[in-house]
Amino acid sequence: MSIALSQHTTTPADWQPAAQQTLRLAGLPESWRADVGIVLGSGLGAAAEHIAEGDCCELRMGEIPGLAAPHVAGHRGRWLFARCGQHRVIVQQGRIHSYEGHSTAAITAHIRLMAALGIRTLILTNAAGGIRREFRPGEFMAIIDHLRAPHAGFPAWSETVAADCVRMQSGPQRGPWESGLIRTLLSVPTSLHIHQGVYAMMPGPAYETPAEVRMLQTLGADAVGMSTIPEALTAADCGVQVLGLSCITNIACGLSSSPLSHAEVTATALTVESQLGTLLRDFLHRL
Repeated sequence: MSIALSQHTTTPADWQPAAQQTLRLAGLPESWRADVGIVLGSGLGAAAEHIAEGDCCELRMGEIPGLAAPHVAGHRGRWLFARCGQHRVIVQQGRIHSYEGHSTAAITAHIRLMAALGIRTLILTNAAGGIRREFRPGEFMAIIDHLRAPHAGFPAWSETVAADCVRMQSGPQRGPWESGLIRTLLSVPTSLHIHQGVYAMMPGPAYETPAEVRMLQTLGADAVGMSTIPEALTAADCGVQVLGLSCITNIACGLSSSPLSHAEVTATALTVESQLGTLLRDFLHRL
């Protein structure tokens, strides 16, 4: 049986049939529930190998009801259903982006499906350009707040999604980033250098110009990328607590003489993905 989902499919009840079909496709019992979801960004997919303990099931995102498969290099496009410590975990390797032509409903569908499958905590990772001058490639930044640039709008909003936003705006005026999760993360011993700062989302796919980086500096951003914020806001709307973690893969344009490329981004991420996987595994053991 196929499940028909559209951009109007936004409530947890809407996603229950898709959740049940996903479990059947993965060969899991209908009673199976996760409590943690993890999204691994550009070049970070192999971190999953260090998170999953014991056997796990996997599905390609294109096979999962309501989800689109990523096509950008460094995004494997798989879901892993695994266990880590006392937690059942859904690990997503890669994501789709608005610059690929996807609607906001499409780029956040995986969050609503994970919520329908039970997650109460979401870990979002991404590759980002460092704006704060002391940041170096291979370091990380725990997200404490975010900026959406004025022209980084979210495309193809349906009336239903717009109504969700009105409801979210009328709720408590706080960001989705949970300080308690950040404190727990920072308590985990690791060789990685983890800063804290503000993440800015730009539309992509082109990297920011030096003028745009200066604008973001003035606005208070510490790192910049092309994803994550819609996912975090959707998770908060679903009652899921969020931890955001940016891998600083390059120095933002205008702050370094080196040219930027997606190959550089993924190459830097690859050098730290095993350490990230170990950090997230140890974090889950403390959660």
